[in-house]
Amino acid sequence: MRVAIMQPTYWPWSGYFNLIHNADVFVFLDDVQFERKSWQQRNRIIRSDKMAWLTVPVLSSGNLEQRILDVEIDNSQPWRQSHLKAIHGAYAGAPHAAELAGLTTIYDQPIDSLAALNMDIIARVLGLMGLEREIVTSSKLAVSGRRSDRLLAICERLGATEYLSPAGSRDYIEQDGVFARAGLPVTFQSYRPEIYRHSAPLHAGDFPSILDALAHVGPSRTREMIERDMS
Repeated sequence: MRVAIMQPTYWPWSGYFNLIHNADVFVFLDDVQFERKSWQQRNRIIRSDKMAWLTVPVLSSGNLEQRILDVEIDNSQPWRQSHLKAIHGAYAGAPHAAELAGLTTIYDQPIDSLAALNMDIIARVLGLMGLEREIVTSSKLAVSGRRSDRLLAICERLGATEYLSPAGSRDYIEQDGVFARAGLPVTFQSYRPEIYRHSAPLHAGDFPSILDALAHVGPSRTREMIERDMS
């Protein structure tokens, strides 16, 4: 059984969903430290052929060691209206703009938790693409440890026979060596984003939220793009 683990992020890019697709069980790593101005809190769309940030304001002043699951959204700010307006402005003229309507109703929901918001968004995107996977949250597994030790503990708790890791984690996973010592195979994601339009800054390492692909090529084509087996 192949397990993948990632922090819940805001409107993730296509590679995030490729990781989910290639796992048998996907784990939201929601009980680790929150990082301000990270993908946990923000992401990008393309507006007028330029990258534009969407950032969720949070209440974290005076608490620098919050877990992701404990972070509350600052709903005193009009961020929902701002994000909805930005998304509409960016994609109103796109071929599949109407299919984003079911996703953006998330902004009508009274959600106070950043983790809950992100996990709901990801579930909606998976539903739109018709992609089903078993998904659990790390906070429900009650494991301990830091960095690779924590990831290994999650895998062992779930009975994993293989861990699927984002490519960006290769250095510290190999440096820590805990998976090798435990004899649990690690496969590193080899996803390469597909260029689906040419009037925007789309290139490896600089891809926007999956909203962009959904708006321009639609859910079915987007799913085809992310459904790539690991090499």
